[in-house]
Amino acid sequence: MGGVGNPLAIEGWRLRRNDMLDSVRKQVAVPYVPGKVLLSVATVGSFGWLLAHDLVHPVVIYALQLFLSF
Repeated sequence: MGGVGNPLAIEGWRLRRNDMLDSVRKQVAVPYVPGKVLLSVATVGSFGWLLAHDLVHPVVIYALQLFLSF
């Protein structure tokens, strides 16, 4: 005998475990969001946070205004 326990009981445990994980996975489903979108949101959010705390140099703000005006 190579293994411990009844192989059918072990296989049944794996099936119950997978069923439990599938039910949790269905409740916590996260929609797919492309990497570019996440990076864009993080960039704009961090710049907004820096801007709100006056941690952005005025030259950067002026350069951004120039860039967005064209």
